[in-house]
Amino acid sequence: MIQDICDPLTEYIDVFRDRFNEVAEQTFAELAEEANIDIEANRETCRERYATEDRISLVKTRIGWWKTWRFLLWLSIVGVLIADIVMYQQLETWMRITISVCVASVIVYILTMVHPRLKKLESECNDLAKKVARLEKQAWEQMSPLNRLYDWDVLTRMMSKTVPRLEFDPYFTTQRLTDLKETYGWDDSFNESRSVVYSHSGLINGNPFVICRTKKMEMGAKTYNGSETIYWTTREKGADGKYHTVHHSQVLTASVTAPYPGYYEKTRLIYGNTAAPDLIFYRKQSNLAGKENSLSFKWNRRSLRKKARNLSNADFAMMSNEEFEVCFDTSNRNNNQQFALLFTPLAQESMLKLLKDNEVGFGDDFDFDKHKMINTIVPNHMQELNLDMNPNQYRNFDYDKEKEDFYTINARYFRAIYFSLAPLLCVPMYQQIRPQYHIYGHDMQRNSAFLEHEALANFWGNDNFKHSSCVTDCILKTEQPEGREDDSTITVYAHGYRTEQRITYISKWGRDGILHRVPVNWDEYLPVTGTGYIYMKEDNDFQDTPITNRQRFNHISEVLDQANLDLYRRHIASKV
Repeated sequence: MIQDICDPLTEYIDVFRDRFNEVAEQTFAELAEEANIDIEANRETCRERYATEDRISLVKTRIGWWKTWRFLLWLSIVGVLIADIVMYQQLETWMRITISVCVASVIVYILTMVHPRLKKLESECNDLAKKVARLEKQAWEQMSPLNRLYDWDVLTRMMSKTVPRLEFDPYFTTQRLTDLKETYGWDDSFNESRSVVYSHSGLINGNPFVICRTKKMEMGAKTYNGSETIYWTTREKGADGKYHTVHHSQVLTASVTAPYPGYYEKTRLIYGNTAAPDLIFYRKQSNLAGKENSLSFKWNRRSLRKKARNLSNADFAMMSNEEFEVCFDTSNRNNNQQFALLFTPLAQESMLKLLKDNEVGFGDDFDFDKHKMINTIVPNHMQELNLDMNPNQYRNFDYDKEKEDFYTINARYFRAIYFSLAPLLCVPMYQQIRPQYHIYGHDMQRNSAFLEHEALANFWGNDNFKHSSCVTDCILKTEQPEGREDDSTITVYAHGYRTEQRITYISKWGRDGILHRVPVNWDEYLPVTGTGYIYMKEDNDFQDTPITNRQRFNHISEVLDQANLDLYRRHIASKV
C-alpha cells in the first residue's frame, strides 16, 4: 500500500531526491543500451575535437601577436617618415640614407616575413576549424542512435516512477477539462484573454491537477518624446553703449503617452479536491517564516490578534499555532471550521517546515489561492523555468556531456515540480480524499482539449499564423470543428497589433514669449488577426509504458509516416 506524504520536505530529502536520481540513471542506461552506440569511439572523437579547439585558440593567440607586431612595425615606419620630413633640413645626407635603408628593410621584412607568417597561421586556423566541424559532425553521427530515442514524455515517466501517487496524462484531454469544470467547479473563463504556452495535466492520488503557463496581453502605456528648436533675435545695449543684435536659441521638448501592448507569461498549478468544498482564502508569500523576532512578524501577529478579537468577523478565529497563522496568513478565509479540518496540526507543522527551508526547497516563494474545490499555486521558481519538455534539450554530440545534462536538467525539473506540489502535499486530507470515479474506475475520453491545441500552436510559433502587418507578439487562440475523431484541422487565430505612425503637436511657451507647437511622433497600435492551420492526428490508443524506447521510437516514426506529418509531440502528430 502506498503511504501518504505527510512531510513533503523530509520525504524529498530522505526518499524522493535519491530515488529520482536512481530512476534517471536507470533510464539513461536503458536509452544508451538500446541505442548501442560506441561510447569509447565517441569519447575519442570528442577528445580530438576539444584538442583541436585548444590548438585553434593557441593559433589565434599567435595570430594576434603577429598582427600586433605588424601594426607596431608600420607605426614605427610612419613615425620615422614623419620625423624625417619634419627634420629634413637638420639631417645630414648619410643620416637620411641610413633612415631610408632602415625603412626599406623593415618594409621588406614585413612583406617577406610577417605577411607570409600571418597567412600561414590563418590558413592553419581555417584548416583546424574545418577539422573541428568534421569531428563534430562525426560525433553527432555517433550519437544519432541515442538522440533519436528521446521523446517529450521521458521526464513525466521518470516522475511517475519516483512518486507513485503522481500520474501524468499524455496530453490535456477534454475529459480532464470537463472533470475540472463539472466535479470541481473550475471556471476556465480566465483563459479567454490568455494563450496557453504549455500544459501538463494528471492526477495526485486520483485528484486532477494542471501545470500550465499562459501568455496574456495587457495594454500599458509608452511615452514618446519630441523636440523643436526655436531661434530669435533681440537688440541689446553693449558695453560700448551701442545696440547690437543678439541671436538666441532654445530646444522645446514635449511628450505624448499612448497605449502600448505588453505581453506577460505566468506559470500556475491548478488542483481540484473536494475537501473543504466551501472554503475560500488567498495567501500571499510573506517570507516571515523563521523570523519570529522581526518587527514585521510581531506587527502581523498583533494585527491578526486584533482581527480575531473583532466579534463582527465571525469567520476568522486565530488558531493556537500563531506562528503558522502569521507565516501562512489566510485571515481572509470565509470558513474557519473547514480551514481547521484542512490544516490540522500535522499540516501546519509540515507547511512551516516548507516555508522555512531555502536550501533544499524554495522556501516561501508561492501564492496559494483556494476557491472552494479549486486550489491555485503560483510559485516564483517556476516562472523562469521552461517546462515544455522539448527533447532537444538533452541532445548533444558528446556522450559524457549529454549524460551529465540529462541528470542535471531532469533533477532541476523534478525539484521544481515537486516543490510546486509540496504545499498541497502538506495537507493530509488532500491525499485521503479521492473522487468516486477514481475508486470505481471509468472510461476516460482521450480527445485533446483547447489548452493542448493552444500549446501546440505556441510551439509552432507566431510566424506561422500572424498577420503580415503584425509587429508585436501574438495571443494564439484555436478553434476545432465539431464531431471529429482523432484526425482534425485546427484553425489558429493570431491576435496581434499593427502600427500607424501619428504626429501630435503640443503647445509650449518659448523664452521668446511666443507659443510654439512641438511635434511628437508616436505609434498607434491597432489590432489585427492572422489565421493559420494545424493538421493533427491524436495517437489516442497508444500505451507507451510497457515498451522499450526503440519500440516507442519506431511507433512514432510509423505514425508520422502514415499521417504525413512533421512533429510528434505529447502523443499528437502535427504539421502547419
